[in-house]
Amino acid sequence: MSLAERQLVEIARGVYRQAKVLLLDEPTATLSDAEITRVFETARYLRDQGTALVFVSHRLDEVFALTDRVTVLRNGRHILTSSTPELSAKDLVRAMIGRDVAHGNHRPAPAEAGAVPRLQVSRLSIPGQLRPTDLSLAKGEILAIVGQLGSGADAIMDELAGLNGKVSAEVRIDGKTVQVNGVREAMQHGIAYVAEDRAGKGVFLDATIATNLTSSVMAQFSRRGIMQDRNEDVRSQELAAQFQIDARRLRSEVSTLSGGNQQKVSLGKAVALKPKVLLLNEPTRGVDIGARSEIYTTLRKMADQGLSILFYSTDLEEILELADRVTTVFRGTVVRSTRRESLTGDDILHDIISGHSASAAA
Repeated sequence: MSLAERQLVEIARGVYRQAKVLLLDEPTATLSDAEITRVFETARYLRDQGTALVFVSHRLDEVFALTDRVTVLRNGRHILTSSTPELSAKDLVRAMIGRDVAHGNHRPAPAEAGAVPRLQVSRLSIPGQLRPTDLSLAKGEILAIVGQLGSGADAIMDELAGLNGKVSAEVRIDGKTVQVNGVREAMQHGIAYVAEDRAGKGVFLDATIATNLTSSVMAQFSRRGIMQDRNEDVRSQELAAQFQIDARRLRSEVSTLSGGNQQKVSLGKAVALKPKVLLLNEPTRGVDIGARSEIYTTLRKMADQGLSILFYSTDLEEILELADRVTTVFRGTVVRSTRRESLTGDDILHDIISGHSASAAA
């Protein structure tokens, strides 16, 4: 089962046991908006039946939609407890990270007329999940692929990264046809991937931050089988600075980091490859709002420098904040692909739930 499916099973298990107190730790982190609605309906039903719920989340809209009271902990210390209706979003953010967060006003730069796409995929198909689909990604563009779990959208990242073996499509990088027969070939052609499950697939929890950051390019730092620690240190420090990771902790194990900093390490590990295309699956799932803002800023900077980014997300706020262009998918078929500024959250939801765009329906 996928992470999202496992999450739903865990929630159902708690309901089946008729618990008096139910602890929900980031229960919606991997869920689509439709599934989140189902979880909230269940949570409200349980509350009305007398069950006490403790809900841990970094998503502010969920906190305000579901909770009666909010407690904020930061760096192991109690910061705030307040009735939810008495809090504003700004007050809550300040309590969570100790400062205000500046939201980026990212204006997507249009692709140069006639420019060769950085990534072009023709007739990509995944048996039982995705019908033959064409995708293109311009140099320096950030493209979001959006769809409900099981729609096929969530499988595209794994497929293009070579996790399923040979990619069943014609793939071109900068106009040149390449063969992607697996993960190694994808990386050789400049395609890097960051998985949704950072603890299971993204980082080595028991290894140091420095080792994680350079693990994808370890061969560059060995000579005749002997590691050149100095070169590794220099590169890990560069990546730490790029992703705003405390360089003083490079010799600490990744398991000691927060979820947000673990995700930065996972991203740094992929970027160490100096890819042309970066594939991201749920890029800030379970990440606090401060780290999320820093990750978005770093991704935009890299896109401005020419990196092309393709990501899948179930977080509407993230999609509207980060993407230049959005492609929506319903039951294995692309509904539309359009510039982000011409879409609203409601438009995206309509596409992925109904299978046709709201403008077409009108």
